[in-house]
Amino acid sequence: MGLDRSAAELGRAADAGAPWLVRGDVTALPFADGSFAAGLCSMALMVIPPLAGALERIARVLEAGGVLGGPTPGPHPPAARVCA
Repeated sequence: MGLDRSAAELGRAADAGAPWLVRGDVTALPFADGSFAAGLCSMALMVIPPLAGALERIARVLEAGGVLGGPTPGPHPPAARVCA
């Protein structure tokens, strides 16, 4: 499942073969509670203000025990882990 607020980015993802794409953003995730076992927020966590609120909303859509990977740029990228 791919989520982006940019129609252009979703178009590029579709062109690359991504099968399930949704337009939206982390401020109002269009998914039911506990929808996903895992998530990946690739190269975006560092630009989502406020981060704590975004992580709470992401945790809502993860099932109990779900995991979020969140790579960010840098020589040793940290990863965020949210256990719902």
